Amino acid sequence: MRKLGDHVAVRQPEDIFTPKTIVSREMFARRNEADLHGNPGLQDNLCDALRDRGGQVLIFGDTGVGKSSLIKYAAEDESLEAVTIECLSSKSYADLIEDGLRKLIDVREVKKTSTASASAEVEASGKAPFLLTLKGKLQGKYDRGREFEIVSKPPLDALLEAMKATGNKLLIFDNFQNISNQVDRSLIAQTMEFLADKSNETGDIKAVVIGIAEDASSLLGGSGSFRRRTTEVGVPRMPDDEIVEILKRGFMKLEISISDPIIRQLVFYSDGFPYFGHLLGLQVSRAARREGVDSVTVEMVETALQRAVKDVDRSYRERTRKAFEVGGQVQPRRRILEILSISDKREWRSADVISAYEDRFERRSDYAFLHTSLAQLIDKKHGSVLARSGARNSYIYRFSDPQMRPYLRLTAFRRHLT
Repeated sequence: MRKLGDHVAVRQPEDIFTPKTIVSREMFARRNEADLHGNPGLQDNLCDALRDRGGQVLIFGDTGVGKSSLIKYAAEDESLEAVTIECLSSKSYADLIEDGLRKLIDVREVKKTSTASASAEVEASGKAPFLLTLKGKLQGKYDRGREFEIVSKPPLDALLEAMKATGNKLLIFDNFQNISNQVDRSLIAQTMEFLADKSNETGDIKAVVIGIAEDASSLLGGSGSFRRRTTEVGVPRMPDDEIVEILKRGFMKLEISISDPIIRQLVFYSDGFPYFGHLLGLQVSRAARREGVDSVTVEMVETALQRAVKDVDRSYRERTRKAFEVGGQVQPRRRILEILSISDKREWRSADVISAYEDRFERRSDYAFLHTSLAQLIDKKHGSVLARSGARNSYIYRFSDPQMRPYLRLTAFRRHLT
């Protein structure tokens, strides 16, 4: 094992593996697996949607599957500049639009005038509290320092005018699941419809809504005409071969060698989440750097896994504590969660759980105790680790938070997963 001398120029793990921010271009793995609707060519379809005249885009999926990275690099591939607005529960529609303006303009003066009705179609009577007068300097690449002034226009019109002046083509609303006010959600939907109708006038500026959701309707809701003008892109968990690519590429850039068995181990713990892939890659490469060596050992991996757990949502620990039995010989809730943490499925019927229980533990004549335990794992008293859907006698179970499974793999069952 080679020791790293001071004369060797090496990159730092934090430059390569970035679990807490969007991945760098060099670490982005092109994604052309099928989307959540089963349509092949995830990234190709998104790029097609960005080229579609008048079309709007809705991107949804679990937390940590790479939605924001996907739109960032798809937009770059299409040479499209974007304005990204971070959605917060405390912000109204008007606040979000003003945030977008402030990303484009060094504002010197803003005046808001109350009005009963705004002229922009998306801001119908009673829904727009003000008109906007704005002075400042544009921040765009080609307009830096140029004076910019808008007089008495609705905020959305002002934002679109600033976007056209700076050459921005995409208006991205990220983390849209944080917007709980239905009026504000409805206004975003109307904005998408407005931009679809006015594509010729705006130069085809598009709205892109990104959020954590299982399906498009639960994110934006409704069945209005905006849905017919919107491409819905469901981002799945990342396939194992793409997680492998990310890890191998990262360790190669750090000039750290890592064996295929250890790579497979890290991929298993990642469970299809690029977030966990980067988190584990970061901690393992840090362990190698601390040892001053250029190859990864099994002992380093164990230390890295323990450190990685500390960076995961602390609420998982409390929910797991509630889920597990304190004592008893069988401990069915603990056994159920061990079974589900090992499984490669995302959803399970009761029969699936029973079959897996028999394979891993023992055959029983009566499985009423498993049905009872499954019901308990849905209950808040036991951490609400699982969620249940479907009709009685045909229930479907899944983890209520998809990242609970990689957490379980990293903690409670790490030494028992074979």
